[in-house]
Amino acid sequence: MRINDFHNILELIKQDVLHSEAEYLKLLKVVGNNQRYDFRSQLSIYDKNPEAIACAKFDYWRERFNRTVMRGQKGIPILEDYGTFKKVDYIFDIGQTVSRNRDVNEVNLWKFDKENHQDVLKEMIKSEGYEESKSTLENIFSLSRLYGDEKIDTLMNELRIADEDRISFTKFVRDSVSYAVASRFKLDYSIDYELLRENFQRLDSISLMSLGESVSDISGKIIDATIQKSKELELQKEVLRGKEAGYNKIKEELEEVEEYVLRRDDQGRNENGRVLRNGEYRRDNRENQGEYAKQLGGRDGLHKEVSKSDLRSDEAGVSFTERGAEQLRDVSRSIQGEEVDRTPDGHSETGDRVYEKREAEADGSLEDRGREQSTVQSNDFSFERDDDQGNSRRLRENIDVEIREAEKASFSLPENSYGQTRLTIPLTENDIDTVLINGGNHDGGRLPVIAEFSKEKTVEELGEYLKDTFKGGNGFYIDEREVSSWYSDKGIHLAYGTSAREDDTQVLNWNDAAKRINELLNSGEFATNVELFEALDYERDRISESLWYLSHDLSEEGKEQGYFELFERGGGFSEETKRLSEALKNPEYLKETIREYDRF
Repeated sequence: MRINDFHNILELIKQDVLHSEAEYLKLLKVVGNNQRYDFRSQLSIYDKNPEAIACAKFDYWRERFNRTVMRGQKGIPILEDYGTFKKVDYIFDIGQTVSRNRDVNEVNLWKFDKENHQDVLKEMIKSEGYEESKSTLENIFSLSRLYGDEKIDTLMNELRIADEDRISFTKFVRDSVSYAVASRFKLDYSIDYELLRENFQRLDSISLMSLGESVSDISGKIIDATIQKSKELELQKEVLRGKEAGYNKIKEELEEVEEYVLRRDDQGRNENGRVLRNGEYRRDNRENQGEYAKQLGGRDGLHKEVSKSDLRSDEAGVSFTERGAEQLRDVSRSIQGEEVDRTPDGHSETGDRVYEKREAEADGSLEDRGREQSTVQSNDFSFERDDDQGNSRRLRENIDVEIREAEKASFSLPENSYGQTRLTIPLTENDIDTVLINGGNHDGGRLPVIAEFSKEKTVEELGEYLKDTFKGGNGFYIDEREVSSWYSDKGIHLAYGTSAREDDTQVLNWNDAAKRINELLNSGEFATNVELFEALDYERDRISESLWYLSHDLSEEGKEQGYFELFERGGGFSEETKRLSEALKNPEYLKETIREYDRF
């Protein structure tokens, strides 16, 4: 591709983004999930593969991870600047690659752990002399100020934003940064849609580029700083664990001498006697690889008792250290559906984002984009240019005041006045059905739900399944009205407006939700005939993937036992799992697979 062609394509992409706020939010998710690339490259990723989670060049996959791009996959064009010349190159997402040999060659991601890493965000705020919040989303919003307001001021000067519009535009940019960061952290950040619409109208092709570069840079610095500090925290914990382990070992040896007891370490097989390969990559946990396979040996077989359908939803990606480096570190995987706290603007994170069906779950790209170091000195930004600059209480007061001012500005127009008064009337049955049919935030859409409800389970069992599967919240526009849902242990919280989490006015318990979904399935309203047909294939594919990883992760001892030799080899992950899925449709082959798994 020629450079001129690349620039022409970018212009078309920007016009697509400017077409609707939904596409802009979709682009922000790409920005957050691919923070290692510059905004120009992120636009290209958004156009070619918006679900991309970890991108790298063809040679990088082969040399660093012994993976190769699958046949027929198309690369994502990016413009590389080599100083003396520029050229268009291509990158590929991890989903487009497969292992070059029989080894798994898994690539792990850094993930945001809400329980542990929220302290990292607090420390980043405290280090600048300001007070942190108990809400993770509020802390993200505060970091968007700390890391971004200086750049936002420069951006507003470049775009010549009028004085009376600066408060509104500033919060719009902060929200954009927070949305991108929260997407990377798998948190549901609720955007002020009225504010979004008001400021989105200001944008054109040129200003979108300036805005995007600023948002990309600020969000990238926040994400990289969080990753770096979380690794420092992990290192400190490892040191402490090492010291504690050393102390315990000495203590045990002294007790052995005193009691004349000879203790022996059990180096035998792991739980259930499984023999798996040792090394940095292990898949010997039920919840990782055996959950689906376990169900093959159940009392009811494949169609009667199959585990959760999104076993492989946390497909691995790539982890990084700080910007400007290409070191890798194994860390834990993404957790979907975490609960999140309230957003800085007062709306719950149920998110009235009808545009999003799933969460991205990866670290962004592998490529080093040469951004600046993510740390920010305390004098880089001030919330209030007065003597109270470092006062924590002043920070919170200023945040509240500016948010109220921004909301007031965004609601001042006549066309924005609709929907500001919260409706307390209960949802209609049709609106509830819409939530049940389209909600959940789980991978696979309705397919895993259809598969689970086809197993003749009790209402109580199906209710427990829904409670475990439906996470976070959803927002919808139904007949030009905002409808929100939030999923908790109590059931599905329902409300008109942008928030349902704190509203217990109407809560549909999980058993009643299961009953209604059954009714919708029986009446043909929950899914199409095509989806009903595809549901079993979807679950069979997940089982095949689980069995593939299990069979390829055996140790030499396991291979000597001849486990899973009935599986046809050759062609790599994609071809082998496809053949296995087809083979499992044969009842005799299915029985043989169950017997083999029981033997294992």
